[in-house]
Amino acid sequence: MNDLLIEALLILAFIVAGIGLLFYLHKRELL
Repeated sequence: MNDLLIEALLILAFIVAGIGLLFYLHKRELL
């Protein structure tokens, strides 16, 4: 496997998780 590809996927996963967490917290505050 390509180490660079694995690193890119990990970074992408962290970004998606961060954005999802922000949306989740924002929705909870609105309720």
